[in-house]
Amino acid sequence: MASMHRRRGKHTTVIEGLEPLLRILDRHPEIEVAFGRITTGLPTGHHILKIHQLSGGVEAVFRGTRTKQILHLYGNGETIEKLLLEQAGEKMIVKTAKTTSTQPNGKHFPVI
Repeated sequence: MASMHRRRGKHTTVIEGLEPLLRILDRHPEIEVAFGRITTGLPTGHHILKIHQLSGGVEAVFRGTRTKQILHLYGNGETIEKLLLEQAGEKMIVKTAKTTSTQPNGKHFPVI
């Protein structure tokens, strides 16, 4: 799991299936991890990793078998995305979206 000195916030719960990616991220001290919202009770499904480029890092949405968690990874966004794509392998579906603009409510939307 990511080292405490590189975490942001107090929430440190991690859903099943996300641990291998966090072990890889732990080897890169330039990447800071902020754990986000967890959604439970989803229908059974495949592991999916969605990667959204943001200024200053990446928002990664990981869907486990029946749960989903958002991670904010701070550092060089292109480097983080490349690392995640390499480590995801064939075990999960990976989707990427470039986000560069912000809506008035503060939410990012993908560039089409």
